[in-house]
Amino acid sequence: MEVFFADKNKISKNAVLPFLKEEFNSLKRREEYALSRYLLDFALKNFYNIKSYSIEVKNKKPFLKDENLYFSISHSKDIALIAFDESETGVDVELMKNRDFSKFSKRFSKKFDNKKDFYKFWTELESKIKLQKKVCFFKNFEIYDYFVSVASKNRIENLTVYEMEKDECLKKLPPLS
Repeated sequence: MEVFFADKNKISKNAVLPFLKEEFNSLKRREEYALSRYLLDFALKNFYNIKSYSIEVKNKKPFLKDENLYFSISHSKDIALIAFDESETGVDVELMKNRDFSKFSKRFSKKFDNKKDFYKFWTELESKIKLQKKVCFFKNFEIYDYFVSVASKNRIENLTVYEMEKDECLKKLPPLS
């Protein structure tokens, strides 16, 4: 399994411009969509060597038509993140902000001792929803101030994370602990 992420502040507007869609009402949503589609396109063409592809949507979830590669997209604040695998996957990324976690503890009837506990719970819940399958396994990790959960019905043995440092330049991050 591979995870790719990009910070919109490190990618030129010209790189994502071809992926902007006017159909979204908010500028924030248009920018998130464009960044995630730029990252998707770059990974498919340059990492997986899939030069031509078609995306279809089933149950509000995008799939690659005629490919044995699955993906899931998430964004938070300035980050777009995509997980790829040979089986269906779900991913969620959240900026870890300070909050009143006692409110969430009451709402979910679960004690959150700190923000990491809460974001682990929340991103696992969101990634499970995106997977749309019974989840057996999660992989959790942090990237800068973001918490990430990847969900799969299969054991996640190897997970490699790549950061897009600038337009068309990937950096492989050290193995996750």
